[in-house]
Amino acid sequence: SKPLIGTPLYESGVDKGDLIFSIDGQAVTSYPELNFIIGTRKRGDILEISYAHHGKPRKGTFRLQEDYQLILVPKDKFSIRISDEERALLEDWLGTKRQE
Repeated sequence: SKPLIGTPLYESGVDKGDLIFSIDGQAVTSYPELNFIIGTRKRGDILEISYAHHGKPRKGTFRLQEDYQLILVPKDKFSIRISDEERALLEDWLGTKRQE
């Protein structure tokens, strides 16, 4: 997806559809690998990024900062089975919302 305006990745020039090759000199071949590389650095670190934008190689830098964004995703969207108790709570909550 498109990086949010004002985020470090956006400021480095990366856009939707770009292919990230490396961060801080370490090859990136998967999303978990990307998270690992960033997770081993600390807030304020400046990292180099190598990527392709419309097939053309590019380089940039970005400074790590706190991510204050919170995203809630239901377990079942990740094929994680929810318990009968969780399903009942969900149905109860949705039921109150449907009546409003």
